[in-house]
Amino acid sequence: MSLPTKEELLSRKKHLENIKEILKSEFIGINNIIDEVVDSISSWYLIPSMQKRPLVINLWGMTGVGKTALVMRLAELIDFNDLFYHFDIGESNSWELKAKHEFKKLRTKISGNPFLCCFDDFQFARTKTPDGRELDKPNTRFIWELMDSGTFNVDTDNIYLATHFKNLIDDLKLSLEKGVVVENGKVTQNIDCYIESMSVSHNNPFARRIKLDHHAEQPYFIPETTYGSIRNLAMQSIKSGLQLEKKFLELNGAKSIQILEKIYNKAFSQEKIDCTQALIFIIGNLDEAFSMSGDINPDLSADRFYENSLKINVSNAKQTLQSYFRQEQVARLGNNHIIYPAISEENYQKIIDMELQKISDELIDEVGIPIRFQDSVHQLLYKEGVYPTLGTRPLFSTINSYVRSKMGLIIGEVVAQDKAIDVISTKHENNSLIFEFFNGDSKLVCTQKFSSTGRLSKLREPRQDDEQAINAVHESGHVILSVFLMHSVPIMACSTSANADSRGLTHMSFNSDIISKEEMMRRAALGLGGYLAEKLIFGKDHVHSGSDDDLRKVTNMVSKMIKSHGMGSDLLSVNIADPRTNYHYHDEGQFNKQVREVIKEAKILALKTFNSKMEKLLLLADYLSDEPKIGKEEIIELLDIGELQNNEGQFRKQLKQKAKKYL
Repeated sequence: MSLPTKEELLSRKKHLENIKEILKSEFIGINNIIDEVVDSISSWYLIPSMQKRPLVINLWGMTGVGKTALVMRLAELIDFNDLFYHFDIGESNSWELKAKHEFKKLRTKISGNPFLCCFDDFQFARTKTPDGRELDKPNTRFIWELMDSGTFNVDTDNIYLATHFKNLIDDLKLSLEKGVVVENGKVTQNIDCYIESMSVSHNNPFARRIKLDHHAEQPYFIPETTYGSIRNLAMQSIKSGLQLEKKFLELNGAKSIQILEKIYNKAFSQEKIDCTQALIFIIGNLDEAFSMSGDINPDLSADRFYENSLKINVSNAKQTLQSYFRQEQVARLGNNHIIYPAISEENYQKIIDMELQKISDELIDEVGIPIRFQDSVHQLLYKEGVYPTLGTRPLFSTINSYVRSKMGLIIGEVVAQDKAIDVISTKHENNSLIFEFFNGDSKLVCTQKFSSTGRLSKLREPRQDDEQAINAVHESGHVILSVFLMHSVPIMACSTSANADSRGLTHMSFNSDIISKEEMMRRAALGLGGYLAEKLIFGKDHVHSGSDDDLRKVTNMVSKMIKSHGMGSDLLSVNIADPRTNYHYHDEGQFNKQVREVIKEAKILALKTFNSKMEKLLLLADYLSDEPKIGKEEIIELLDIGELQNNEGQFRKQLKQKAKKYL
């Protein structure tokens, strides 16, 4: 392939810049991702012939953040729709066979040429179990070869034909071993032995081998009835295929078999597919890296997940990939790993704006009338459609259900009206979605109402019953300890929740995930805070279920700190006795006792804090027993929190002070 001209290069470069702008107008909140992706493909797009191995780009992120949609739209914009192949690894157990068959079918189109392919949900291609055992997946070998060298081999298209051609060769060899003599392509001695060897019936193109010529005085060694099939194969591998019959009539038996074996080896050998000019997108969800992705509570803060997702980098992704794939496979994925962030609240709002604008534009196209959506509609769609860890899919579904699905009825109403309609205004009020039709004088012509009792909103409504009171005390316990032990005001606390698995929740955020030995005690106390607040307020016999997750997390955290991070009495890596833990110290019970002692001390610390802050605990619990939630600024105001202790940077200062004495 010749290099593009200067004008072609400049045109392609300008097109890539235009593509960036188009994608940024269509995808909200991923401008940096778009820049990275487009910049990464620029060399491939400008001069694909310079590429000596496939370009592999990995896109990792939580579900519903636009990974697949971006790749599909990119393929469309660079005019590669006809050369774009998408494989969904999660849709079937035999995806690898389907993918290989597709490449094999398309080999004449893609081999040696630029094309784009995408392996989606790549986490399902894992070759290691969660406990580290290797999985035998021989059918996926070609995928790793594709990503590494860009070439792989495929078997012949017709195994059936190859098998029977091989049978013919074997039978001819057998006849020679039995003493059959061949001269000038014909059997001259032991003809009966030859006929016996070749009379076996086979249901294939080489069947009826000697039916037509067995009566001949000297039958052809290679039966004439097989010439057509042999000639078709020879045309693919030997240029003299049309002269094959004459050739056979010049040969003895051994030379004839050599010719057949040559045809067989070339016609049925593996074919190499050259994908060195491919652009390969690997797309997947790495739950271990995005640890928060397993929580589908709609009451969680989108901004909190967004901020946490920004901390995930290439090193985190590779570390997680090592639990899915073997070391050499992780290496073949390369270094081009692009991490998608979660979606922030601001970007969710922008997505709502964009989708509602699309609906308005569609209505203008249909009937020439714009539709305006008031803030109350935006609020309804956000509250009902946003599950922070599930991305945009639930939101799009909610917009379709509440708004887009009503457009047919709205258009019908416009057509049915005798009076001219100039604009439609939409609002959410009293559990109804209200469409108001106005004429050119801004006078209301008619109204359409649709029930919009929000399923999630109803679950969030304050019930002001015993359950909300219990939740209020529990979550207040966490808030008080977060403020006065961790010196951090929670983002939000809820005493009612739309989540099926939790009755309430407290969003906490800390500056660092690194935990010191001293902080271990405070974090353990914080985790016990909900249970202990209930016990303190309602009495030990009236503590309620619902603290299981808190207790599990506290026990897990303290146990890990003592057994894995050296925070116990001995600097040891501790584990249970097992053949796979020979290089660990096997706990005989003493380290479990240390875990128990830390949690006991954390309990004392929590109760001591509650007793000193009882008024604030009750003040907050009373508020949350009536209201469904409280935000960070409201917490600060209600509890009259002054300036909190800020220990950020203390270890750096300590290091600098000590270093100053010696340096």
